[in-house]
Order: sequence, then C-alpha cells, then structure tokens
Amino acid sequence: AVRARGRNLQMSDNMVLSMAEHLFRQLNWRTSLVLPAVAGASALLWLVVKETYVSWQCRHIPCPDGWLPLLGHSLKLLQGNVWETFKSSAQKLGHVYRMHVLGTVYIVVSDPALVRHILQSNIQNYRKDPALYSVFHCLLGTGIVTSEGDRWAQQRRQLAPTFKLEILESVGSAAFEVTHRLFEALDAAAAAGTEVDMSEMFRCATLQVISLAMLGISPEESDRELANTYVPIIDECNDRVWYPHRIFLPTPTWFKHQRLVGSLNQYLQTKIRRRWESPFAQGQQEK
Repeated sequence: AVRARGRNLQMSDNMVLSMAEHLFRQLNWRTSLVLPAVAGASALLWLVVKETYVSWQCRHIPCPDGWLPLLGHSLKLLQGNVWETFKSSAQKLGHVYRMHVLGTVYIVVSDPALVRHILQSNIQNYRKDPALYSVFHCLLGTGIVTSEGDRWAQQRRQLAPTFKLEILESVGSAAFEVTHRLFEALDAAAAAGTEVDMSEMFRCATLQVISLAMLGISPEESDRELANTYVPIIDECNDRVWYPHRIFLPTPTWFKHQRLVGSLNQYLQTKIRRRWESPFAQGQQEK
C-alpha cells in the first residue's frame, strides 16, 4: 500500500510538472506575440502624442494640405521632385511653414534673414539633427560640419591657421580659372544649340574649385576622377534622406555606393600622402 501510494504521488508530481511545462510553453508562445504587439502599439501611441503636442505648440505656423495620420506629408513628398514640393508650398504658405513626416514635425524656412538667424547669429539655439547627418557620414565623418558645441569650437580653432590669406588667394585664383572654363563650355553649348544641366555644371564647378585650391587637382582630373565618384555618392546620400530603407537593403545600388566610397577614400588618401611627401610640404613642416 505504501509503495502504491508512493507511485501515485510520483505520477501526480509528473503530471503537475507536465502541466506546468505545458502552461509555460503556452504563456511563452503568447508572450512572444503579445509583447511585440504591445511595444508596437506603445511606439505608435508615443508618436501620435508627440506629434499632437508639437503640432499644438506650432499651431500658429501654417501647414500644407495632404496630411495623413502618422504618415503626415510623406506621400506628398514622395510625389515628384521634393524641392519643387517645398517651392510650391512656400509660394502658397510663405517663407515659414511646417510639414509632418512619420510623427515628426519639421519647420521649413526659406527666408534669407531667418536662415542667417538660425545658421549664424543664433546658432547656439539650434542643434544639428544626428539622424540626418548620419546619412552623410561616409563623406562628412565627425568633422566640423557634423560637430557642435565644444567639439565644433575645438575643430574651428584647429582649422583657423590653415585659412590664411594665401589660401584665400588661391581659392580666388582657382575660382577664376574654373569660371573661365565654365564660360567656354557654355559658349560652346550655345553655339551648338545644345541643352545643358546648369545645376550639374555648377556642382562640378564647385568641386573643381575645391580640388584645385586644396589639393592642386586640375579641373580635368577633377571631372575625370572626383566627379565620377563624389557626385553619385552625394546623389545616393540625398536619396537616403527621403528613402531611409535604402541604407539597409543590400541592393545593387547599395553595393555600388560602398564601392564608390572606397574608391574615393583611396584616391584622396593617395593624393594627401603625396602632398605631404612633396618637398614643399616638408619645407613648411620644418618652418
């Protein structure tokens, strides 16, 4: 009788353990579904509350049509050219208006006086957007453009001796040479009656001035070596601002972007090393 009672107790214990294990598995399975759902709902609720609060604070700033819950003006920005959308909204609403993108409120400013107030006279009151600058990290790194506060001031002091009068004069002479070259290209296009992309020409001309003044690279070499790598990188970075999924998807464009960044880094590193090894640079170091 004692042995039988012991076996019954052992069987009862096994049943309890089995039931507990089964219940734990059920709870674990349900928890694996419930927790992500609760986290997602909480995140959406937080976005809605944040956007509502900021919108209420900015209620005096005009807002264009086409707003959708949570999406905001995302679909409006995806239709056609983004800059044309900004331009048309400014023509309708004025130099200052707000746009909503995925729960975030952006203030768009196109008045020169206000831009100067934000970027120069009262720059301490406005922080740089880390998410936006992270897209351009492959080009800007952690330099003075992406830095702020004490780090910005430190890098500004380090760069100040570099921009001497001689450097500024070299920039002027480089700009004159590049502008003369640009006029010749425009005259040739006018004589042939062909259309030109002025935006692209000015972008390449700016790159030529920087290359000639800072690295001693001729405009021809700049078009051949730099423009073919730098310009596509900038275009892809601009696209990633509006389409962040491009950062993570391993598409052919993603691999091409990585390859171009590597090529540009290798080219510039070689140029900088050669300049440091030149007799003129060594003489400047000794001084």
